[in-house]
Amino acid sequence: MNLKTEIEVFKAINRFNGNVYDSKCKSSLFKCVPIEYYIYDLGWMLIPYSSKDKYLMEISNDGFSTFLDKRIQIFFNQDVQLSRKRFTIAHEVGHIICGHHSTLKKLGHLSNHFNDSLAEQQANIVARNILVPVRYYNDLIKMTTEEVSKEFCVSKTMAGYRLSALERDMYMTKLATRATRGELMVEKR
Repeated sequence: MNLKTEIEVFKAINRFNGNVYDSKCKSSLFKCVPIEYYIYDLGWMLIPYSSKDKYLMEISNDGFSTFLDKRIQIFFNQDVQLSRKRFTIAHEVGHIICGHHSTLKKLGHLSNHFNDSLAEQQANIVARNILVPVRYYNDLIKMTTEEVSKEFCVSKTMAGYRLSALERDMYMTKLATRATRGELMVEKR
């Protein structure tokens, strides 16, 4: 399996955050990232499904992504809370920008096949850094879990993970930025 190193994951996050929504969010009054608009801007498809769709629910209760015929599709369960939908979509973006689909070409989609593997951990890291970016560090260090949840339209669980990993993610974001600029030598595995 070809998984990214931690610094490569943060480089991918930096590219996504910089290329996709930084220019749009700078003028926004809200910190709640409208991830679905960025997905459409990229030409990817968002496909909602119902909990009643037994076939898709067998693949995943929350969502999954596919890369078929050179087209990225993110399926998500429309019957869950908004914060869960947003996390699922951002999590699937994580699989996509980390290149996890190339490891499962024969399956055609990603869902429960990774369980708690490194790929799932990487997708979760991407999700929290898309939905609650470290660029709000100075605000975040003063906020409670409930405030982060409300301000960024994420669940309290997600907000708790964001706050607990904030220092590490800030450090890795800076390291990835330095590596991208060539200021840091990163050894490949």
